[in-house]
Amino acid sequence: MLPTFMEFYSHQLVEGGNVSVSGENASKIDIRLVDREVIKKAVSEVLITLNQMFQSRFQKPIWSKIEVLNGSAFNGSSEFLFDPKVKTEFLIQNKPTFGDLDITVPGDLKQELGELLGDLEGKMITPKCKYIGSNKSAEDIGLGHQYNTIFQFSGLSEKAPKLNVQIDFEMTEYVDNEPSVFTKFAHSSHLDDLAASLKGFIHKFLVQSLAGASTKLSPADAVFLTDKSTAEKYKVSSAAGTEKGKSQFVFSVDKGMRQKMIPVMGKDGKQIEVDGKPAWKARPTGESEYQTKLEVIAQHMFGDNFDMADLPKLWSAVGLIELMKKYSSKTTIQGVFDELTDKMFGRGAQHINQTVEEDQKVKLPAWVAMVEAFPFINQDEAKAMFKKYYSEFEQRQSDMTTRKAAK
Repeated sequence: MLPTFMEFYSHQLVEGGNVSVSGENASKIDIRLVDREVIKKAVSEVLITLNQMFQSRFQKPIWSKIEVLNGSAFNGSSEFLFDPKVKTEFLIQNKPTFGDLDITVPGDLKQELGELLGDLEGKMITPKCKYIGSNKSAEDIGLGHQYNTIFQFSGLSEKAPKLNVQIDFEMTEYVDNEPSVFTKFAHSSHLDDLAASLKGFIHKFLVQSLAGASTKLSPADAVFLTDKSTAEKYKVSSAAGTEKGKSQFVFSVDKGMRQKMIPVMGKDGKQIEVDGKPAWKARPTGESEYQTKLEVIAQHMFGDNFDMADLPKLWSAVGLIELMKKYSSKTTIQGVFDELTDKMFGRGAQHINQTVEEDQKVKLPAWVAMVEAFPFINQDEAKAMFKKYYSEFEQRQSDMTTRKAAK
């Protein structure tokens, strides 16, 4: 039997902060132990100093608009900590701990930032902060989307005399010297979700699930051909999963929404039919164009009659559930639930935390919120997937630990 939503509502969520560098492990920032304004000032001084160092070395700053360090340059829940509009009392009640701080950096500065960070290892950045280093080796500088680093602060609080703060520098798109709207959307956390114990990744899972379920092509109404098929020479696909249908559109957190399935067109400019059904085939990822305008993404997910006055609701999981109530069919909602379940508990699902209890704390609120909002949802397959996932959890966790140790 599923637990009620309220049984999970009061849980405090545990963040990351799992980087280890030079024998130093990342600490969690607890604003009950270290005053919020103290940690904000200390981190801001480090970032401003780094900005100045970068300017001196490369004749350009990391952040041209230094005011973005008041919140908008940060991703996810890190923005709550630095945004002066978010009350400290609210954070103490709903999110007193932060495992890491995610800050955006213009993507074209990745190599130069890596060089600067490499030269600063083991050095004092401010009188109260020493840069320990990054979890990437010198050969890895410039690879990937972010640098996971540890900055060691001292003298901030008697209760936390030494604080190893994990700061993740995330390479993203900047427009007019600040993170683009899509960048903020794709890496956002929302206060409504925080109050409902729904983490930022749940919002992204819901967007991905909506993108897929709302544009699902049913095998009852469509025929799926192999990727190399043409109107003149084609073959019906027998790939696994075809019997469940294919999503016409998919959503990537890094790039946006793209059309995954395209109609197979004849020389007359019309879509061909096979066995009386429209024919579709997969579009190569490399040939895809990604849509990042939220207005267009919303229309793909909720239809052409989507009211743009509802666009702000797109930014939270709570809002997306409200939008589904207003615009989505029962079939689509069931599809969203099934895809969401697969992302959390399917074969490729990631462990968000190292224990079953903590993993459930961050995942189950989303599951329960959907069931409470839409009582008609069929949970039979989801329950079986849930049971299998947690029965294999410890073994999977052990395998992950072994693979990490082997690297």
